[in-house]
Amino acid sequence: MPDPTTYHDLAQRPARNGIIPLRKARMIAFGIVTTTIVACTVLSLLAIWDRMASDVLWRALATVVVVIVATGLFTVINEHFGRQE
Repeated sequence: MPDPTTYHDLAQRPARNGIIPLRKARMIAFGIVTTTIVACTVLSLLAIWDRMASDVLWRALATVVVVIVATGLFTVINEHFGRQE
């Protein structure tokens, strides 16, 4: 049984502040991801209806994946290297 005096509750840990404020960074990340998903959806619909080449669709999907991964990494790094309150 763990010793209750050595248990560290999450509420006791100091809160982290990102280099960019967390709320602002998450809103920026949300905006970027939402914009790329909407753009990719439009391109996908155009490709389905043969209004553009399917090669453009695959490039758009690859771009969305890269942007989402980069945005997620930005958010994680911002929170990790932020100062503690």
